[in-house]
Amino acid sequence: MKTSTRRVLVAPLNWGLGHATRCIPVIRFLKNSGHEVIIATDGDALLLLKAEFPELKFHELPGYEAYYSRGSSLVFSLARQLPKFISAIKKEYNLVSTLVETEQVEAIISDNRYGVWSDKVPTAIISHQLNLLMPGGLRWMGPVVNAFHRRLLRKFKFIWIPDAAESVLSGCLSTTHRLTNARFIGPLSRFEFSNTNLPGTYDFLAVLSGPEPQRTMLEKILLEQLPANGLTCLLVRGVVKSKTRTTYNNITVVDFLPAIELNMEMCRARVVVARPGYSTIMDLARLGKKAILIPTPGQTEQAYLGERAMTNNFAFVVNQHNFNIAEALERIKSCSGFPVTEVTDTALSVAVEELLQ
Repeated sequence: MKTSTRRVLVAPLNWGLGHATRCIPVIRFLKNSGHEVIIATDGDALLLLKAEFPELKFHELPGYEAYYSRGSSLVFSLARQLPKFISAIKKEYNLVSTLVETEQVEAIISDNRYGVWSDKVPTAIISHQLNLLMPGGLRWMGPVVNAFHRRLLRKFKFIWIPDAAESVLSGCLSTTHRLTNARFIGPLSRFEFSNTNLPGTYDFLAVLSGPEPQRTMLEKILLEQLPANGLTCLLVRGVVKSKTRTTYNNITVVDFLPAIELNMEMCRARVVVARPGYSTIMDLARLGKKAILIPTPGQTEQAYLGERAMTNNFAFVVNQHNFNIAEALERIKSCSGFPVTEVTDTALSVAVEELLQ
């Protein structure tokens, strides 16, 4: 039985662009199903979604303002910022409580924003990371950290895992037997696969994302090494606020590309260079690409996803501090690339129906 039209609030975390980009297919599905969508987020995520859906209504939420360490002690860097995160969660909860009343919101879909929930309307949180991984020396903290994390997740009526039921792409990150409200909704990607022989404009496409200063540090490394390789290269900086485009020698640098253009360039490129964030993994799998993956230093989730991709021979993974473009391009030749992953709305449709019934 088809669900009647509802007003749904969608709120992705602004922590890199991945949370916002993977919400794009969810928003498209809701719109195509006749539901009214309101978006609430902040920063670059807000700018990106405004560019993709200019016709929708937007609200700004308080930012988490996450900042990564220049070194590898990411856990300690984030721990120091915990009071700031808790404050942002409380503020966003209060603001969302008001929005539920003033905008007559009938359901909420959060992507990793733990304060975006309400006990007055049904809620779902999108998260592939139900099992938080701690770095080697801090693994003993895992049970305590995950117990606290499960407590946050249980505030939501449903947890939507963007993967197949066998955790094909996310592996142990989405494996849990303690959260009975978890639902697999299938991989989420804003991109469409094309198997046509598109003329290749660039041999090498680098897509940057994630919090500073690591995004800028990787950009600097790439720009130092790219001119010498002789390949035509496109570097997408992942900076939504600017729209500049610069070309010199064999390199084109663009601040940001809309989904349709980036989709086309990724289909054309022989090799993609990116962080192994989960949204990027879903995009690479959707397009069946070969990739050189460079995990953010200290990011255990990305290290795990990268190692998993390399073990399966889908990609070549290299430490940022040891990155050498010539070696990486040689090593990627023996990789098979990600197998094309079919993306359907079947599981998402069932989950939305369950949320809105």
